[in-house]
Amino acid sequence: MKLSPDMWIPPIERKPEGVPKIVALGGDGIGPEVVEATLRCIEALGLPLEISRPIHGTAAVNELGNPLPDETKRTIDAADAVLFGAIDTSVGNAKAALLYLRFDLEMYANLRPVTSVDCIPSIIGGDNTNLVIVRELTEGLYPGREGQLSDLTSKWPEYRDGRGKELPKDGAFSLRVMTPEAIERIVKFGIRLAKHRKDKGYSRGHISLVHKANMLRVGDGLFVDICRKHIEESGLSYDEIYVDEAARRLVAEPQNYDVIVTSNLFGDVLSDVASEAMGGMPMVPSAAIGDTGAYFESCHGSAPDIVGTGKANPAATILSGSMMLSYLGETEAAARLIDATLGTIRSGIKTGDLGGSATTDSFTDAICERLR
Repeated sequence: MKLSPDMWIPPIERKPEGVPKIVALGGDGIGPEVVEATLRCIEALGLPLEISRPIHGTAAVNELGNPLPDETKRTIDAADAVLFGAIDTSVGNAKAALLYLRFDLEMYANLRPVTSVDCIPSIIGGDNTNLVIVRELTEGLYPGREGQLSDLTSKWPEYRDGRGKELPKDGAFSLRVMTPEAIERIVKFGIRLAKHRKDKGYSRGHISLVHKANMLRVGDGLFVDICRKHIEESGLSYDEIYVDEAARRLVAEPQNYDVIVTSNLFGDVLSDVASEAMGGMPMVPSAAIGDTGAYFESCHGSAPDIVGTGKANPAATILSGSMMLSYLGETEAAARLIDATLGTIRSGIKTGDLGGSATTDSFTDAICERLR
């Protein structure tokens, strides 16, 4: 299957005025290495782009005592797109930047595509997988509305669970929030992507609505009701799948999925499962799109154990960069970047995780040679 960036992302609804402004945030761990590799490839394309690298994370903490200074926020706010590296959730300092992009700027539609690649062995899916997981990114459990049960029960002593039981006095709670506004905008985005893929002949334009409304009757019940209404009005075909069954099917038959629309936690877990159909996490790109901007990052983590060793595979971030170029309206250049990346792998130049011996730099050099 020939990969094209616009099978993963719908056309931009507003084009940048003048030269597009890109902000590069390396983040933690191997993030700076794979972001710089991606920028080298993008620069080899010779496009008119304005790229800035504002201070953030550990460098900003060391210099300014703040992982995300106000000036960096202003630079992000003025950007047309952000290329992001990775965060280390345990000891890193780049999380502030990611939270700002995700929650403050409300980049709510997380697109995680998984497509079979002929030059990469996959654990699941054969050679016909072509799906995109559309994950709501701002609600559910991830905003971190958590606390101690003792505090909750003291403020809400009359609360009873679905079986009429009081809450335990000791322990912790995590609050999962679902609102009609967030549900409506994510399903509308999923519909727009599915229609685009169908119109371009990339897929049949089918939506799989993934939830757990049999157990989470109120929250997921609201999710299903709103999504079902909009999908039925769109005229697209769809099915509904409980999340546990969806995970099983992603292992058994990922090639049968097209566009999956789901909530935050479910989308996060399912996309990691699905990644094995594309050769694993080091190959899988992603985008997060809001009404006024977008950021692009690989799906893998910060891999602190290989920082500075030259072992990092930048392919997922480079493919995320291709999605970014497509988002900015540079579809031809985006396609060239995909072709050069996969062509390099087909030629036998691969990083260690793909069975080769190339370093981060030598792999990137080979891609740049194909782009010049």
